[in-house]
Amino acid sequence: MAHAAVATAIVANGTDLTRSDGRLIFYVTRGLDEVPEVRGEDTIVPSLNGRIPRSRRLDRFPIEAMGWVMGAGSGETAQRTDFVSLMESLRDLMNPVVDPYNIVVTREDGTTRTITARPLNIVWDPIVIPTFRSGTLQWESVDAADWGVAGS
Repeated sequence: MAHAAVATAIVANGTDLTRSDGRLIFYVTRGLDEVPEVRGEDTIVPSLNGRIPRSRRLDRFPIEAMGWVMGAGSGETAQRTDFVSLMESLRDLMNPVVDPYNIVVTREDGTTRTITARPLNIVWDPIVIPTFRSGTLQWESVDAADWGVAGS
């Protein structure tokens, strides 16, 4: 179930990125409602009007999720320790050399979308608070290059 702050829930490689405790809250900002990128170009013949259409193939599907990480605990030391642990788990999750894994998003209506994607990067915002950080997680799918749909 999604955190109350976002409309959708995200689980990436078994890691819940929309925890109800508010320590990790990410939401999809790119890729869920867009179409995949394609490769292939039309041919342009300089002496003719228009273009000659050529075949196109699904190529890649960029996916991004924005959100934040916030350490929790009864005191500052516990909050900082929890924060560092969460940051390390995200760093492990987003390692760009690991094999592609499933990203499962539960939509507003309770249906799920699944795609196999490879992590690319984490882009953190420049403002750093000792127990809070916001940023963007980035993946790309090249296998199926589209979301599989399942019922609620």
